Amino acid sequence: MARINRRLLSNTHIDASKASSLGIPSLTAATTPVSLGGNTRNTTSNQKNTGASTAWEYYDTVGELSYVCRWLGNNLSQVKLMASDLDENGDPLGSTEDSTAAKIVADIAGGPAGQAQLLSRLATFLTVPGEGWVAVITRKDDDGNLGQEWHVLSSEEITHKGNQIVMELGDGDNYTLNPSTDILTRVYHPHPRRSREATSPTRVAIPILKEIQRTTATIDGAAKSRLAGNGILAIPSEVSMPVQAAPSSSKDAPGLPTPTPADSPTYDRKVSASDVSAQLQQVMTMAIQDPASAAALVPIVLQAPGEQIDNIRHITFESDITDTALNTRDKAMLRLARTLDVPQEVLLGTADANHWSAWQIDEAGIKSHIAPMMTVICDALTDAILRPLLKTQGHADPSKVVVWFDTTKLTQRPNRSQDAKDAFAAGVLSDDKFREALGFTEDDAPPTDLSEEQLRSMAIQMVTKAPSLYPQLAEFIGFPAPTPQQVQQSQQVSSPGQTPVADLPVGETHNPPGTE
Repeated sequence: MARINRRLLSNTHIDASKASSLGIPSLTAATTPVSLGGNTRNTTSNQKNTGASTAWEYYDTVGELSYVCRWLGNNLSQVKLMASDLDENGDPLGSTEDSTAAKIVADIAGGPAGQAQLLSRLATFLTVPGEGWVAVITRKDDDGNLGQEWHVLSSEEITHKGNQIVMELGDGDNYTLNPSTDILTRVYHPHPRRSREATSPTRVAIPILKEIQRTTATIDGAAKSRLAGNGILAIPSEVSMPVQAAPSSSKDAPGLPTPTPADSPTYDRKVSASDVSAQLQQVMTMAIQDPASAAALVPIVLQAPGEQIDNIRHITFESDITDTALNTRDKAMLRLARTLDVPQEVLLGTADANHWSAWQIDEAGIKSHIAPMMTVICDALTDAILRPLLKTQGHADPSKVVVWFDTTKLTQRPNRSQDAKDAFAAGVLSDDKFREALGFTEDDAPPTDLSEEQLRSMAIQMVTKAPSLYPQLAEFIGFPAPTPQQVQQSQQVSSPGQTPVADLPVGETHNPPGTE
């Protein structure tokens, strides 16, 4: 659905809709806030662009392209948006103490769930047509309550009618942009040649996608051709086969029932190709309908002189066109993997990679593909949402804070249990974090208010695993405590071959047996 989030508005909410009336210019070519001024027609003029329409067609017909979009969308949906201060060089610090900026960013798209949908949809828009539109509108619902809605729309869903901008929303309504209450922002990859136009990896890969689609059609056509006509069966004229006479009623006994085919007599005669074909079709049909029938098990009998047996041939008209098409498509798929803005392994697979190299592939994908796309999106949200709102709130310097992102969920190793065990054994990890790393919750923690019976059962388990604890736990378990002599004897039994300490002469050095 196109709507990302809807929430009711009250006086306590920050009114994001006032940003579009401020007339703040865009700082980069990656975002263009739209008003009803002169730049509206220019920014929406590309909505009927042929390149975008063609890119969307391949998104619907080439499964590999839609898979890449899902891969990017799934990864971006795990990225967290945050407010960040800038250092003296203009680089984001990754955090801020500005509570106003942090609150505005936290409210983007209504919170984490809406932000995940927003980022996922923008990933597809930036990959396929190269542009998408973020709309923040204020309208009443069916109950008359005023609410704020976030939408991510394509250029085809936005039209310019006279001095108005009309948006086709996912619920079927055509909504007219209200410049005093709404925001409409274009997020796009600017073309190097003309920065006003959008570009995308899919547009660049259109010739490759055509080749993939064309070779796929060739392979499909070859498969259908072989199914429609599967060669020629050549049969010598000397071949004969048992032919069953059609059942008919007896003239001498007209009242008797007609015999069944199984009771009909058979005779041998020379057959033609049509006879063999008809017989094959009949037998195969019966075998399909009843796999347990004799027709499914008994072979078809043909009679011919011995020298004619080898003359029965199945002639096929196969060619290497399918192999050529498969090879061509594989090479086109490799070119597509190198053209789209994802790691090649996303399309080609990681069959030859072990778990360490696969992890490095993920790291490279985040740095080379996820982070640049998130930078474009965050730049757009900063210029169109954050800074205009900070200005309306009387912020001292809105240019010192930006919308930024955190990819911690993507960079964490999928299984950190061994790391957690090592850290816990070293005493640098708490019980709570240890359970969290293993996938457990606080409810899985051992109880602290054990009954006496539970403690006795635990003591028995401890003694079973470590018998040396018996002297200390014997009375608690319910057995009499051993005497010191019994303890000493048990120690001697557990260490055979060693001289008891009490029997050693004073001052004599004792070497354990077996040491030289």
